[in-house]
Amino acid sequence: MEGFTNVKSISSTMECGAADDIEGQSRNKRTLKNSEKCGLFCFKMPCLQPLAHPVVFVSVVCVFFAFYICAVGGYFGGILSTLEKRFQLSSSEMGSIAIIGDVVGIFLIVPLSYLGQTWHRPRLIGTGAFLVSIGTFICGLPQFLYDTPMHGSIGQSSRDSNNISALLCYTNPNNSFTCTEEEKAISGTLLDQAAFIMIGLAFISAGGCAVLPWTITFIDDSVTDKSSTAVYAALLFIISSIGPILGYALSGACLSRHTDFYKMDASQITSKPGEPGWIGAWWMGFFICGATMLFISIPLFFFPKELPKRPPKVKKKSKNLKKGFADVEDVAAMYKPNLNISDADGVLGLVKGFFEAVSRLVRNTTYMACVLGVCADLASFMGYFTFAAKYIETQFGVSPSFAPMILGIIVTPGACLGSLAGSILVKKYSLGKRGCALTVLILSTITLVMSPVLFFVGCDNPGIAGLTTPYNGVQEPLLTVDNKADFYSSVLPNLTSSCNLECACAHGYNPVCGSDGITYVSPCHAGCQDSEVIKVRKGDGFENITVYLGCQCVAQTPPELQPLTSLPMGSAQKGECRRQCSMIWLYASAAMIVLFLNFSWSNPSFMLHLRAVEENDRSISMGFASLLFKVTGFIPAPIYFGAMIQSNCLMQQMSCGEFGVCQVYDLVGFRLSYHGLMIGLKAISLVGFVVAFWTVRNERQRGFEKMDKVTRTPQAKSANESIEYTHHEEISTL
Repeated sequence: MEGFTNVKSISSTMECGAADDIEGQSRNKRTLKNSEKCGLFCFKMPCLQPLAHPVVFVSVVCVFFAFYICAVGGYFGGILSTLEKRFQLSSSEMGSIAIIGDVVGIFLIVPLSYLGQTWHRPRLIGTGAFLVSIGTFICGLPQFLYDTPMHGSIGQSSRDSNNISALLCYTNPNNSFTCTEEEKAISGTLLDQAAFIMIGLAFISAGGCAVLPWTITFIDDSVTDKSSTAVYAALLFIISSIGPILGYALSGACLSRHTDFYKMDASQITSKPGEPGWIGAWWMGFFICGATMLFISIPLFFFPKELPKRPPKVKKKSKNLKKGFADVEDVAAMYKPNLNISDADGVLGLVKGFFEAVSRLVRNTTYMACVLGVCADLASFMGYFTFAAKYIETQFGVSPSFAPMILGIIVTPGACLGSLAGSILVKKYSLGKRGCALTVLILSTITLVMSPVLFFVGCDNPGIAGLTTPYNGVQEPLLTVDNKADFYSSVLPNLTSSCNLECACAHGYNPVCGSDGITYVSPCHAGCQDSEVIKVRKGDGFENITVYLGCQCVAQTPPELQPLTSLPMGSAQKGECRRQCSMIWLYASAAMIVLFLNFSWSNPSFMLHLRAVEENDRSISMGFASLLFKVTGFIPAPIYFGAMIQSNCLMQQMSCGEFGVCQVYDLVGFRLSYHGLMIGLKAISLVGFVVAFWTVRNERQRGFEKMDKVTRTPQAKSANESIEYTHHEEISTL
């Protein structure tokens, strides 16, 4: 959510004399240094020398970065609910696994960024890309090391879930299920298998966390015209922005195929996409991304340690050129430490300078308020989008392969257009500190006001006997609207009723749709005593469906449902009853608008926290802010969002006495708590932005008007002290 390009427009004078032309020609003909030659170690390859150009290097890194973001961003989020099913994890456990990469990144980003200043950066980036590809391969390994625990409906062993007779009601109360040792081994949470996911995420983070600073600083050291660095950085982020889109599309395509499609006949796959027992090919995308990044890592090893610098092209003088690009903010300087410590000061001087810089930042009220406000909003953003695909799938009853597609439709225009709008605001109106603070305050307030709309765009709980609605025959007192919910909460959940009291039902979710329009947890819980397979017309052909008969818990078919069902009374059909909810596109539109507003102030907030500190502290302010973002936002948010989601679970998988993934959620509670936590964090972030604006409210710039170039007098020693301004004729964005 951070903006990375910011342009400072001041007048400059371009001197392009004949002496420069001669010097440029001599540089073109000079002998290349060994560090500027393409090749691998001592094997130099002159044929590759024309490719030693910043455009080629950035193009290769862009492809890598796009697939890197694809793997850790869009794809992982898209398959998250499938990973929960496959490894039988609760949402809180899945949230803890999702943050492994951020935890590893905290410890590695600083030392790796430092090593990049002296080592061979293209090879470091190539090594990082190689580690990322290895990490993605490791994430997919469980598919080939372990059998998928269950191929039919989850909640029982594959033996029981595929055996129709085992799902029926047996009146013998002594009929119980005995687990074999093999079944006990795959019951409950499979953390030993999910450990490969954790190890893979650690490898991915170790390889990718420092690629950005390495790339930016390498390009900056390789170009003569420093304005080119900003252009290449912008290109890097624009191209890599397709990563989430690619990830969501890839996850949707992979999850549409069964996870064991390559080793099972189609007749053996009893579930369909969208049904509780379906587990899509979650591992395919990891191998696709890994193979691509492995291929991309190879050419990075052949780039030289230093790219040959080319003389800047001589262009005709242009006022617009000078005004727009004469002096560009040094983007690379933000990734280079600058503590003003001489070599003579040694390590102690370096440590002292570091803590002095951090102390200045902590005492800078504007900076800290802005950064902590962004931290709270990042926590809201990270928690929401970690489980967004799962929420869409659960709330609206869509398949795991379709939910990431919807999420991609929400994220792509919302985030991209919002970031672009924020950047245009900063550039067009030359916003200073006060202008940026006011923009952030206004837009974040509008975002907070608009967000509660998401509370009301969702689905009611479907009728599931014993979980969301009482069994037929349960006598309800005369209820009002106010006390109906209290009565239901007192008798639910309760899967036992007089109609199935003598049935020895296993604790598993194998839903059937009764002829009364109510979903039952299993044929046994519906009291069904027999079954048959019938053919029904579907399109131009026929399809075999399983119908359960003699279901004692299924009431008579209501008159309004009789024209819609061909089932005989007291029967049930495999699968959940169709939901009557069509609000998914309305939700996608509302979420897209909220996301657009949220991203529209990301660039102004980034500029505010940069301009609130002294120029020499900008680099350390970036690192310190990044640390706070991870510690308070990226890392804890998925954990408590996952715990909140788990608290809305109505029925959790249980096999052999061990609990696993949640199978049925309270949709209303899920919706309210999910968006409530998100909005609460946004409210906290707004408090930070109010404080930030209050500290700069007396700045010279008023609102959105362009400001004159200003210089700080020696009396102003900190960002929070009063500042005197000297006016000039030129325009500045400071």
